[in-house]
Amino acid sequence: MIVGVVLAAGISERLGRPKQLLELEGKPLLQHAVDRAAAYFEEVVVVLGHEAEAIEAALRLPSNARTVLNERFAEGHHGSVRVGFATASREGADVALLLGDQPYLGDDLIARTVECFRDSAADVVRPRHGEAPGHPVLVRANTAALLASSEDEQLGPALRGPQVEWVDGGPEAPADVDTWENYEALVNKGTARG
Repeated sequence: MIVGVVLAAGISERLGRPKQLLELEGKPLLQHAVDRAAAYFEEVVVVLGHEAEAIEAALRLPSNARTVLNERFAEGHHGSVRVGFATASREGADVALLLGDQPYLGDDLIARTVECFRDSAADVVRPRHGEAPGHPVLVRANTAALLASSEDEQLGPALRGPQVEWVDGGPEAPADVDTWENYEALVNKGTARG
């Protein structure tokens, strides 16, 4: 079993308000990532932190999804990764890490990464866009369990190092939202698609 872990605990410092709640195509930005994960993975864990109550209240969780809280969200992204790993490893599950601010993560990219993971002996499989690592990051259950208690300086290399099997994700990573300009570009993209 693969548990999709959607990382959504951040404080949206550059945006100045919770980006998880920004409206995109009639629903919260985070909802897009949750729905995409729920379509591909048997279970979905959404890691919340900053403004967790408001964000959870705004979400419509699919039947195979639940939220968990990263109480130390202010310490950064790695803490949420470890919370996701710990939650999934209690079930002995493999993990797929996804970003809550990538609403248009492509179906083809997810499917190819999952297929490579199923066919591979590698502990970690993930896309690469040029030289830039991407998502989803697929991690074997035993590795996720080890990394759940790792230090920050161990976590990054484990997910980017020579033991990773890379999938060609194409030249450009799916857009994410860190600034108002990023958000406006996504709104315009969604309008153009509609």
